[in-house]
Amino acid sequence: SSPLDDIPGIGPKRKAALLTRYKHIQNIKNASTEELARIIGKKTALRLKKGERPKNKRGFKDSRGRGFKKRPKVKGQRPK
Repeated sequence: SSPLDDIPGIGPKRKAALLTRYKHIQNIKNASTEELARIIGKKTALRLKKGERPKNKRGFKDSRGRGFKKRPKVKGQRPK
């Protein structure tokens, strides 16, 4: 497993392109956003540099980056 596997928008093709160009993860970390954007696109390069983590299947994250469940509010229903 690679740290690149956890970044949204980086699949097998982009991962292979990055590793072909930079050889090691440390070289990817040291690369500028502009250099990365030429290979994987601007939005994905920004995600990579920020170290963005994937969201859970509902799309929510807590302060530590872990997914949590948010209960929908239903009118007339008492909270449990």
